[in-house]
Amino acid sequence: MQPLISFLSQQIIRGGVPLNEAGKTEKEACLAGEVFWPSPKHMVQTRLTPQITLVKGHGVCLITNASLDGSPVSRDTAIYARGMNPSLDEDWNYESDQIMGGDDSTVTVPLEWFELAIEKKLKAFSLKVSPTKITLVNG
Repeated sequence: MQPLISFLSQQIIRGGVPLNEAGKTEKEACLAGEVFWPSPKHMVQTRLTPQITLVKGHGVCLITNASLDGSPVSRDTAIYARGMNPSLDEDWNYESDQIMGGDDSTVTVPLEWFELAIEKKLKAFSLKVSPTKITLVNG
């Protein structure tokens, strides 16, 4: 049986290997001292669906998979969790590990939760994250 990530990559990414804007793989970009971000121009756009993802990597933030130039951080569209922004918070790494564990990870957040927040005119809402699930706290 084929791993799910490999299957999804083959369905969405032309050639099955993520490439940046310049056509470099993550390994090639890292060797060149560049920050890697997959480019949508190397993806099959008709197979993508809108998503908002909670990402634990260099901090914890929400990003979209919108087809825009640059990375979410470079275009200032990454929304960091309180206390987990590497640019602002001294203990961001400790806080991130306490909430999301030590490994980098991603969790897709249902768009319906954001639609509900907009419908209810909420200025903010909270997510509860555990090692096995994510839940909407106040929506």
